[in-house]
Amino acid sequence: MFENLPWNIEWFVGPQLESSKLLAEGMLNPSPEDLHPGNNMYLYRIGHSKFPPRNGEELTEEQTREANYTSPWWMNFDTWNSIRQLSLRRDAPLSTTHRVRNAVPMEFGPADILVKVRLRKFIKVFRGLGDTIYLKGTEKFFVAPDDVTQMFIPGLRRPRSNYAKSALWDEIFSEASYEKI
Repeated sequence: MFENLPWNIEWFVGPQLESSKLLAEGMLNPSPEDLHPGNNMYLYRIGHSKFPPRNGEELTEEQTREANYTSPWWMNFDTWNSIRQLSLRRDAPLSTTHRVRNAVPMEFGPADILVKVRLRKFIKVFRGLGDTIYLKGTEKFFVAPDDVTQMFIPGLRRPRSNYAKSALWDEIFSEASYEKI
């Protein structure tokens, strides 16, 4: 009976739904959407080789990789391809094109890692247009264009029952690739 439910269904019902909506505040009008595994169901993320320190400590390489895989912010192929194609047409760095198209300020990290994964399990996501991001301590801001949708996957950072600090991304993703761009 439960095998037909999305892997992260608890984030879309009851009190968790409100938490998920708050977490997805980086989008305008996020709406739930089902994603099913398939031969060509790949997800993409432009992540970071370095994150701001946590609890005053720099992240190790392994923690940085884990932070990239467990980030809730992902793109489908169409969004990834539009960013990639624009970067090529404009002869602009991919990280810069990503920042402009997805409203990602520099303070989030260097945007220099491409993560690609294949979806293994049925999940729910929030999809919506990117919201305006204001840079801390300035009057500057990024406005995401109205033709790029973002995807927020709640539940990737919850602990496993037997590894209190480990993420569950490897249960829903396979064929993961991680490369410097």
